[in-house]
Amino acid sequence: MDALTCFRISFDAKCSAKYKETIENLIKKWNSTESQFYFKTSGSSGKPKAIEFSKSHILASISSTAKYFSFFKGMKSAIAIDVASIGGAMMLFRALEFDMDIQVLEVRRRISWKGELDFLSLVPQQALELNSDRYKKVKNVLIGGGPIYDHQEKYLSKMPSRIFHGFGMTETISHFAIRKIAPEIENQYLCLDGVKVRSSNGALKVTIRDRGIVELLTTDNVEVMNDNKSFNWLGRLDGAILSAGKKIYPEEIEKIVSEFYPNHPEGFVGVLKDDDWHESLVWFSIPLSSIEQEKLRKVFRINLPSWKRPKKIIEKTSLPLTKSGKYQRR
Repeated sequence: MDALTCFRISFDAKCSAKYKETIENLIKKWNSTESQFYFKTSGSSGKPKAIEFSKSHILASISSTAKYFSFFKGMKSAIAIDVASIGGAMMLFRALEFDMDIQVLEVRRRISWKGELDFLSLVPQQALELNSDRYKKVKNVLIGGGPIYDHQEKYLSKMPSRIFHGFGMTETISHFAIRKIAPEIENQYLCLDGVKVRSSNGALKVTIRDRGIVELLTTDNVEVMNDNKSFNWLGRLDGAILSAGKKIYPEEIEKIVSEFYPNHPEGFVGVLKDDDWHESLVWFSIPLSSIEQEKLRKVFRINLPSWKRPKKIIEKTSLPLTKSGKYQRR
């Protein structure tokens, strides 16, 4: 296939024929005269919507990432995120632009690749499944698609790779700011070249002119530093759950749970429709032992006011996720 000759690509044996076809079609489109690309938002906080991007704006995003991580022709990487999402598609486009030796992996939580890699992009759930031996096989890891909590950061900071947390969204054509996690944890996100941010009543506004973005108002609650080039993320304004007339921010509760139960089994705050309260706060979790369940309830009881406590714990073998790997709260 001519579209595949400009770089080296191999597919995991577990990749479906349909997924291979999807990737090959995306490669054909990138190498054609097409100048417009469409991607859907993740749907983590609302109904997914399709957004149109020009190829020139996508190239600008690739360029800023490449500069930060010192990409080079022929470097080795892998695609572990679904290319239907902006995160996975951008990894494929970077591979094409830099003639990478790229492995396409089956999209799943526990990933595995062959040999050593120069760069790997993951969602938090994938990153947390890797142990030290796997991290020894990759130089740079960029995590995106969701928050990383304190106890998770501590685990990742001990890994033998350079690990980073990207900040961005579909609307900004992937990440536009990055903070370090390993070997040292940094709390502030540093904007990439050409990015300017400011706070508007607590909400983040982003300008990235070479990506065609001017004063994009996001739903992220931030504290912007004086230089307008760095910021602290405080949570999502649109992620508020309305229960009994009160707004509850899921990230706030998850942070408290992580603080008082550092190594709790994976779980997150979600919502169920409630005839009496409009929305009912719940905690989705992987299966728990009776001891783990009691520990969790104790954290809720002692550290949260009654109106912020999840009304029930819902155990699932597979936690509800969006296609891009984010927690599906609603």
